[in-house]
Amino acid sequence: MKTTYIDPLGRDFEDPSLDMIRQHLLLGGREYWEAGSASAALRWNEDDQNRGAELYLIVAPTEGVVVRYCEASGEDEFVLLTSEESAGAPVSTFPGGDEWIVPRRFLSRNEQALRAIEVFLSSGERVAGAWHVLGTEDE
Repeated sequence: MKTTYIDPLGRDFEDPSLDMIRQHLLLGGREYWEAGSASAALRWNEDDQNRGAELYLIVAPTEGVVVRYCEASGEDEFVLLTSEESAGAPVSTFPGGDEWIVPRRFLSRNEQALRAIEVFLSSGERVAGAWHVLGTEDE
């Protein structure tokens, strides 16, 4: 198993620690998160063919973090939900430089995002909780 963290500037970090990612998430600031791809990714590879699950962090610096999980099979993609309610106006995010307007319920607090990262780093799986399957409704 190999885990790789790719930061918004496209730099790869092999087998990153939770503390390192926590530092990036909490201390990176607007300039860091809006540079390059405006998102970060974690890849969990179980073999040498680079097949595995991925966890994307799309940070809206003043709003929260969109945590997107992609299955190793590539069949489904999920977004961690903060609640079933979508209170407030949608938020613009810019993963890869392309605008993606998301409902507020897609935005996690840093603590919730860090818990999802911790579970992913240890198992390559999604954290327990409510997830929305992308490609269905309300996005």
